[in-house]
Amino acid sequence: MALDFLDNLPLPSPNTLRVSEVDSALEREVAEDRNMARLLNSDKIMSEFSSSQLLQIKRTVVMAQLSRQDKKFEHFDKAAGKVEMLEVDKSFISSDHSDEENELWARTVDLPGFDDNVSPHNTIAMLLRIIVGEVVLQLARSNNRVDKPYLMLQVSKICWDTALMEYGPAVQASIGGIHLIDKIHTGCSGEYLELVSTDSAEDMVTLLYRKVRANCPDFKSHFHSVEQSLVLDFTSLSVVFHREAFSTLNKYLQYLLQKIQTRETHLRPLVSGSP
Repeated sequence: MALDFLDNLPLPSPNTLRVSEVDSALEREVAEDRNMARLLNSDKIMSEFSSSQLLQIKRTVVMAQLSRQDKKFEHFDKAAGKVEMLEVDKSFISSDHSDEENELWARTVDLPGFDDNVSPHNTIAMLLRIIVGEVVLQLARSNNRVDKPYLMLQVSKICWDTALMEYGPAVQASIGGIHLIDKIHTGCSGEYLELVSTDSAEDMVTLLYRKVRANCPDFKSHFHSVEQSLVLDFTSLSVVFHREAFSTLNKYLQYLLQKIQTRETHLRPLVSGSP
């Protein structure tokens, strides 16, 4: 095989054509062919942008981004929407109205805020507010007596407001976002797999409860004769159904449940026997 390869290997030959001769021949071809000359003239390497041009491009991009962020949404008459919501007949059937009408009606109705609990006669006597910026819970999984990171549960922007009003209490709670990250399985781009995620721009869930007694002077004018009100606002929640990841999660939860039950079985005789 090696001898056959050497037999068929061509011998090197000296280059009998000089570089200057090649250039002169190419110039003659270009001079004779106008199309070739036009193509060669258009095939040129452009010089890089100057610093002033790069700064101008940067300013243009930044201004476009700022203008996009400052763009305001169309405003609606929210007060009129609230009145219409309270005057809706109980026999309302969604099939009698088109989807466009339902969407417009829903956009005009503003969700009540914590300030809506306050009226000229129903003021706040005491306010308790608890805010937690972020709570992170990390769970590991043992493999060959080595603990490896497995799950990370991240809950952000937890807020709890409790107010004692003159004519009843008011409570508002909200959760900014939640993320459940699987550090064993990966996504399409190689990153950690997010089994559950939410949009960080808005609060994921908001709960508002208030109670106003009927003897409040503003019961009819401000609270529209509604004694108790419960509003739950839920934005969005993204769940990735990864078969292998959910199968592993199911086995892991069953293992944790079994460990907890075993621990309770061992602690029960000790608790019952203590004085």
